[in-house]
Amino acid sequence: MKATASPRDARAFARLTPSVALSLTVSALLFLANGLAFGQEGKLPKGDEILDQYVKATGGKDAYQKVSNRVTRGRLEMPAQGIKGTIESYEARPNLSYSVLEIAGMMRQERATDGKVAWERQSMTGIRFLEGKELEQFMREAVFDSDVHWRKLYQKAETIGVEDIDGKPAYKVELTIKDDKKMTAYYDTKSNLLVKSVMTVKAPMGEMLVETYISDYRKVGDLLIPHKQRQAVMGMEQVLTFDSIEVNVKLDKNRFALPDDVKELLKQREQPKKAEQKDATP
Repeated sequence: MKATASPRDARAFARLTPSVALSLTVSALLFLANGLAFGQEGKLPKGDEILDQYVKATGGKDAYQKVSNRVTRGRLEMPAQGIKGTIESYEARPNLSYSVLEIAGMMRQERATDGKVAWERQSMTGIRFLEGKELEQFMREAVFDSDVHWRKLYQKAETIGVEDIDGKPAYKVELTIKDDKKMTAYYDTKSNLLVKSVMTVKAPMGEMLVETYISDYRKVGDLLIPHKQRQAVMGMEQVLTFDSIEVNVKLDKNRFALPDDVKELLKQREQPKKAEQKDATP
C-alpha cells in the first residue's frame, strides 16, 4: 500500500457552493469585522493579500524567521480500512527534509532530501530517487517557510471565489506553480487560516488528486501550526494527527545526510552518465 501523506502538506487537500450574492455579502461582513475592506466596487481581496494575511495570522514573518528547524511526530489512521501508523518528520533551513511513515506489519517508508538529492525508501520496493515533476513537487514542499516565501514558489495567486468549507465561508485562491499547473487553497474569511487545499500529486503510479482539510491550529512558540489533516485520496480517507511539534531542536549533524546505501546507489546510477559524458568529449 502506498501512503501519500506528508506532514508538510500541509499546506498541501465536496465543496458546497453558496450563491454569489450570499457569498459576497457574508464575506464582506466578515472582512469588515476584521478591519479589512473590499474596495469601492466590492471586489474580493487579491490572492497575494490573502496569502500575506495568512502569514500574519499564524504569527508574522519575524516569528517564522526565528525558527531554524522543526520536528513533528504524529499518527496516521485510515478509519475505513482499520489501518493505523506513526509518522515522524524533520525539517530545517533552507530545504532539508526527512520523514518516516510506519504501519506495523505492512510497510515503512522514508522520504528525504539533503537539499540536492531527493530519495525514497520503501520496505516493499527499496530505494528510488525522485525525478522530473515528482522531484520538483517534493523540493518545493521542502522549502522551509514556504508560506512566507510563496512568491518564489508560485507564479501568481488569484482569488476566484468564496466557498463553504465545513460550514464556514472561505476564500478560494488558485495558485499557479509553472507550466500553468495549479493548486487551490481555501482560507477562512474570518481567521485568515488555511482550511483546505486541493492539488494533483505526482506519484510512481501516476497523478492523484488529493484534498486536504486542515484544522486544530495551536501555538508552537510564536507560531500557529495546524495539528490535524484529513485527506481524501483515490476514494480513501486518511487522518493525520500531530501529537508533538517542536521547533529549534538540537539535531544530529548527519540528520539529513544521505545514508550509505543511498550514496552507493547514487554512485552506481551516476557512473553510466559519467561514462557517456567522457565518450562524448572530443
